[in-house]
Amino acid sequence: MMEFSAYRDNPELLQLLEVIPQELLVAFNLSDVNLTTVSGFSAITLEYIHVALAIYAILLGVIIVAKEARFKTADFLYVMPRSRTHILSIKYVAGLSLVVLMILMTGLQFALIASQYQPESSYWSYLLRSFLNMSVLLWTFYSLGFSLACVIKGTKLANTIASLSVFALYLLSIMINLVESLDWLKPVSLFSYVKFSELITHDFMSIQSFVLCALIIALSTLLGFITYPKKDLGLVR
Repeated sequence: MMEFSAYRDNPELLQLLEVIPQELLVAFNLSDVNLTTVSGFSAITLEYIHVALAIYAILLGVIIVAKEARFKTADFLYVMPRSRTHILSIKYVAGLSLVVLMILMTGLQFALIASQYQPESSYWSYLLRSFLNMSVLLWTFYSLGFSLACVIKGTKLANTIASLSVFALYLLSIMINLVESLDWLKPVSLFSYVKFSELITHDFMSIQSFVLCALIIALSTLLGFITYPKKDLGLVR
């Protein structure tokens, strides 16, 4: 966002974008965005912030569950007079709180930088909508990481699968933008649920996308709570 000063009210940039192949602009959601405005530039910046926070959320979901085995404190924690379900519930809420805190801090920093360019009054509602939509998707990624850690025994394996999943889903969203015949894969690619350039004129993600996110969150969380109490933690006493 601090680079926006080089783009602001720069007609030469618009001429440069006209030369870039349309397919490339569509792949990275640049086709309908005016990068010389605060809203347009923010839409592109939010795409990359979204990917970074998705990686954070899914890895946090893994770590919040597996850290006791990773740091060799599980043999102490799980002999306490608390059920695994009770401990797992506290872990889930704690991790989700960290995701919310990260979103709030990122949104605050984003708003402080954007305020330097005196954006239009409608920009602040757009920014709020963007981070609300992002929050739903980050909760989804967090729940996926949570369930991975509950199902898979090895922490390193769960981390690897989580990281690769985010990159695979992001690449899939780019491929969907490029190839029309792949539109049927949109329900699979979480990054296709929200396009920040479209939120400039739309209030929220589609109902279908919201319902899918809710289902993924519910099923992933339920899977984690069902499998983890039966999981062999592999402790040697």
